[in-house]
Amino acid sequence: MALAAKKQRIYLLIENEASQNVATSAELAGIMKIVPSKWVGMNWDPHNAYGREKSYPDGYALLPKNRLLNVQVKAKGVMPDSPEKEDWKAIMLALDKDGYKGKIALETHIFDGTLIAAAHSPWPRSCASVGEI
Repeated sequence: MALAAKKQRIYLLIENEASQNVATSAELAGIMKIVPSKWVGMNWDPHNAYGREKSYPDGYALLPKNRLLNVQVKAKGVMPDSPEKEDWKAIMLALDKDGYKGKIALETHIFDGTLIAAAHSPWPRSCASVGEI
């Protein structure tokens, strides 16, 4: 697939996702070593490794930063009262320090039957504003 991506001049991204073959940042870094093509990059979702590793700073330190092309932020990982809150301020500062130029995507991931409605709703007032993250 890396050769096909090179031929088409498109990037393929591998996400750390426990329901797939790569669950943690360590596994994601490992596959980047096995597939050295610049056309294969990473879609890093720190929250996908929740309970498996400390995604930041430990997991992040393992990632080849030059192959990081997308970062996913789960809404429940930025909610102030969430027991699964990630340290997004530190993560964003590290990305900036490392010269990250890729995309950052917010995933609502509300699995209570309101996924679409939740994606279109304004954040509750109790949530941190983007400037506070």
